Amino acid sequence: MYKAFLCSAAIIGSVVLPSVAKAISVSATLVNPSACGAPTGAIEIQVWGGTGPYAFEWSNGATTANIYDLLPGIYSITVTDANADEATGSWEVVNAGLSLPQCAQDGHCSCIGSMGGQVQIIEWLLSGTPPYTYNPPPDGFDAQGDPYFSSFGSPAGSIISIEVTDANGCTGISNQTVLGPAPTGGPYMQLVGTTGSCTGTSGGSVTVSNLNDPIFFLNPYPQITLLDAAQVFVTAYSGANNTTTFSGLAPGNYTIVRDWDPTDYLMAYNCDGNPYDVLAFTVADLGSNCGSLSGSVFIDNDDDCIQDPTEVGVPYQVLEIEPGGLLAITNGIGDFALDLPSGNYTLAQTDPALIQQCPVNSPVPFAMGTVPVLIDLADSSTVQLDLSTQLESGPMRPGFAGSYWGWVRNLSPQVSAPVTITFILDADLTYTNATPTPTSIAGNTLTWDLAPFTALQGLYINVNVGVPMGILLGTPLSTSLAVVNTLPDDDMANNTAVSIGEVVGSYDPNDKRATTSTRISEELYFINEDEWIDYTIRFQNTGTFPAEFVVITDTIAPELNMLTFEQGVASHPFTVSFKPDRVIEWRFENIQLPASSTDEAGSHGLVKFRVKPLLPLVAGTIIENTAIIYFDFNDPVITEPSVLVAELSTGVDSASRENLRIAPNPVSELLLVDLPTNASAEVVLRSSDGRRVEVPQHRVASGLQLDVRGLANGIYILQHLDRTVRFIKQ
Repeated sequence: MYKAFLCSAAIIGSVVLPSVAKAISVSATLVNPSACGAPTGAIEIQVWGGTGPYAFEWSNGATTANIYDLLPGIYSITVTDANADEATGSWEVVNAGLSLPQCAQDGHCSCIGSMGGQVQIIEWLLSGTPPYTYNPPPDGFDAQGDPYFSSFGSPAGSIISIEVTDANGCTGISNQTVLGPAPTGGPYMQLVGTTGSCTGTSGGSVTVSNLNDPIFFLNPYPQITLLDAAQVFVTAYSGANNTTTFSGLAPGNYTIVRDWDPTDYLMAYNCDGNPYDVLAFTVADLGSNCGSLSGSVFIDNDDDCIQDPTEVGVPYQVLEIEPGGLLAITNGIGDFALDLPSGNYTLAQTDPALIQQCPVNSPVPFAMGTVPVLIDLADSSTVQLDLSTQLESGPMRPGFAGSYWGWVRNLSPQVSAPVTITFILDADLTYTNATPTPTSIAGNTLTWDLAPFTALQGLYINVNVGVPMGILLGTPLSTSLAVVNTLPDDDMANNTAVSIGEVVGSYDPNDKRATTSTRISEELYFINEDEWIDYTIRFQNTGTFPAEFVVITDTIAPELNMLTFEQGVASHPFTVSFKPDRVIEWRFENIQLPASSTDEAGSHGLVKFRVKPLLPLVAGTIIENTAIIYFDFNDPVITEPSVLVAELSTGVDSASRENLRIAPNPVSELLLVDLPTNASAEVVLRSSDGRRVEVPQHRVASGLQLDVRGLANGIYILQHLDRTVRFIKQ
């Protein structure tokens, strides 16, 4: 039986990635060069997994986690946890000139002004030895002692070069661009909507639309800064042609300022004292006649409607509150909460696999007043054991490192038998390392032999690879992740995930891709065949310093049904929440995403989700979505739109596609292919690189039987008409 239940919790929509035990690993969050051969290099690390406390042993004899004052050279570390498990890493401190940030993440970079402007250099980000001297000399220093430069007398668009010299005579150049004057003709912000907050709480929010304007596509974008009634800085985001949502607001009056730099409005060394655009709003006080609703979805194994210590939470469940069409999503342990004004409401679950047992009424009616409401929803389900996999990759570029991220899950409340996970890397790539550490490695095949998966248990896998320098652009790549156990699995089709891609050259490291259920087309959604749309948002820190946090927002197109949202694999721990006006927000707090210049493989990340279109869908409907990616408080990265056009398929009839089935997968000896009745078209078998492969074939009552015992282990593609199915030979 599959049970679920609701009780006390955290903030509405906040979802924390489930805690999963991982093997110990170590990565660098900062590798600073040596300034002209002086002992100014530094390496800072982050330990992942394992059991603390940790012991550190560097090749230079240091026993601290981070090491500083380093000369050029290669430095290696061994990290040992409390269980004597070890992880190693090695990084090179290069001999370079003075390392200068082009625009410090917490600094004042440049101001609007046709014949002026102002830039600042943040000294703690420099790689040299203080004190520093500057040419030209600074016009002053701020309260932290950092220099600023102004009155350049240069037109907009000019590059201002500031030479910096450290105490040892090592030099570097900081180049800044003088921005043009602010355009006229605003305002350029529009209030989309606000939600109120109960008295004494911080449950309010505001959504602002940042409209297009004459300088909209210049870089950097203006900043959207939130100030309270006393004009005290609350928070800020970079502006773009999208919606921006501020949440966690107490009742009261606020001001949003749209300017090139939030420090303009707050700090003594402002540019002109005039904000670019101002918008005032009020978070309504819902009064004391207001309260909170909270709950937790979990598996109620003993049918008593009470969550026992051994009963696990059900993550990522979409809940609907009426009236108002409010949506909430449970977090990684099944919790949720929100403020509501007094009134009568209903609470409903949207997952058809859950059968509500307690309370009897569904949706559940409740009255909100000043007393917090706790609703216990105990669910049951007949879902059988179902193991599943997801696999996504970052870009694969010649001479660079690449990464794969996988998610293996038990989608059911049943306990599996011991689990075997198999990762088969494309033959053109080379294995570097993986987290958790595989049980065995044979060539490009990684295997994890694990204990049985408990109800809803999941495991995240990260595999880092190398891409050969001489490989041709466009070379096809096919890598797979599969999971098996000895008990019957209700849906074998989702036990294997295949990442299909190719070697790329120059590319946009931040993108959003859409894939439909059938994978027949990358441009079309076939109304009579497709069901889901899978979206993958990839990001990379291409700056000069680690990103402390990454925020992704996605305004879901009105053609998509948000009630069908399903969270997918992600590269790092995250929270996800639903914001007003169909905005979904993922927050990667304390991600410490390294810059690509110091850790190419570690600089990448991604998040995946799936959703169904809102039916009925008319042929010709365009489904377009764009993601907005924020690295700390820097300018936003706006992905190219992912565009799908809804059409009715006109090729081979859908029955021929739907009836092509194979079993087992993975396979070691005989593969059974279930073909449509009287199918006479040729069945073609190809290796992962596209070459045709011949194996013995025999007609059987249900279709075709292929003898694959003579094939090498790896991924193969079976083609019949225009339908392809991939399987793993092991």
